[in-house]
Amino acid sequence: ACFKKLPRILSFNTMRYTFNMVTMMKEKVNTHFSFPLRLDMTPYTEDFLMGKGERKEGFREEGEAKVTESYEYDLIGVTVHTGTADGGHYYSFIRDIVNPHAYKNNKWYLFNDAEVKPFDSAQLASECFGGEMTTKTYDSVTDKFMDFSFEKTHSAYMLFYKRVELEEENGKDFSFDVSPDLLEWIWHDNMQFLQDKNIFEHTYFGFMWQLCSSIPSTLPDPKAVSLMTAKLSTSFVLETFIHSKEKPTMLQWIELLTKQFNNSQAACEWFLDRMADDNWWPMQILIKCPNQIVRQVSFSSDITSF
Repeated sequence: ACFKKLPRILSFNTMRYTFNMVTMMKEKVNTHFSFPLRLDMTPYTEDFLMGKGERKEGFREEGEAKVTESYEYDLIGVTVHTGTADGGHYYSFIRDIVNPHAYKNNKWYLFNDAEVKPFDSAQLASECFGGEMTTKTYDSVTDKFMDFSFEKTHSAYMLFYKRVELEEENGKDFSFDVSPDLLEWIWHDNMQFLQDKNIFEHTYFGFMWQLCSSIPSTLPDPKAVSLMTAKLSTSFVLETFIHSKEKPTMLQWIELLTKQFNNSQAACEWFLDRMADDNWWPMQILIKCPNQIVRQVSFSSDITSF
């Protein structure tokens, strides 16, 4: 088998899944499999195998027009699977092909759900080739640290190669047109990401804790301040804190809310009025929230404090 004509983008499946006829179960193949950053497809083309012409390897000539087409491809993307044949997670390493300068400098990015960050292409082998990895483990019998090898559960599942164009080899820059709608969507998405990054920052959480947990006794109207503090604490916990990925101080905040409601009748009245007039909090926390612990702790603690 050979290629008569090659596409601009080549996609390869590494066939990491198989079916064990003995156990009658699906299995994932975690053995080592390497792939190049630049792939020469010349030996797999019809022209090469048929021995047509004495052309330079990597390019072809057709007729008198001498139309050249590169048979070399650059790796531009890897989709990685981590886990087993029955379940796991996919993420990707993608090379920047839009920015000519970044492409020449082999700039890569990791795309893992909402996480996007630069990636060192020198780590592709360790992150994508599979195989075994070795770590040190303590052996209590010999009282020594021993080498322990095990198969990696993460390896490349899909490979994407882009043909090396002659203009790229000659250093010609390309321009890409991006629609205004897409640019606007990217702008708003990046702004939302930066906003979430700043809001769900532990430093900000610590500031809010200091602000809500201590009320100076020298204030002229402590009851009014207690009400304002309870409002701020409740709004922060129900609208920001419980939506964070990590909630190490969840119980401390719930205890603080309980204490604030127990010490302020006005805060209890405000909370009940807010719940009666606006169903946004109970809808978001009791019905739409997928985290059972958050559903149980958030409102049960507030309600039991009345």
